[in-house]
Amino acid sequence: AVPALQALQVLTGATGNRGWQALRVLQGFAGAARSFGSVPSLAVVGVCAQLPPDAWDEAAVLLIDAWNDGRLLPSDLVAAWRNPWRARLKTPPHRLVKTLNHVADTGGLALVWPLLTSIAEEIADQDIIPAPESTVLEAVLHHLPEAQAAGITVDLPNTTALATRTVPLKAVKIAQLIVQAL
Repeated sequence: AVPALQALQVLTGATGNRGWQALRVLQGFAGAARSFGSVPSLAVVGVCAQLPPDAWDEAAVLLIDAWNDGRLLPSDLVAAWRNPWRARLKTPPHRLVKTLNHVADTGGLALVWPLLTSIAEEIADQDIIPAPESTVLEAVLHHLPEAQAAGITVDLPNTTALATRTVPLKAVKIAQLIVQAL
């Protein structure tokens, strides 16, 4: 947990290239942690929301390797997202989803799918949905066919409710496409 705490410290205190700084710290514990648990998983979520695009490959390899070894579980990532301390990390969903998309596209869909749908359901439940956050719903729509083909049960009640809204929002249109695909 100590290296994970260092990553969290970098994320909450550093300026500039904090995503790269945190990725370096993440590398220090991702390969060695026996089990990620709450603090390292929170660090993973925080780091992934700060990464520049040229670091996504490296992060995807670290996360998928940890998942393949049984050290990082999808439920760890969901619990980290729901952790109240996440607010201190300033983890905007539209930035996090970019890294999660890359992990999903490189063979880690089963790892990040529960987190993607949890974030999407949280966003769909909001009264006002900022346009950048609709990218999370786009990610769910993009990966939905693969999730369904893998036999993953998809239950998105908030997204289904969002699809019934009559306001002309991008998020509503995407939610309607998701419901059609379901």
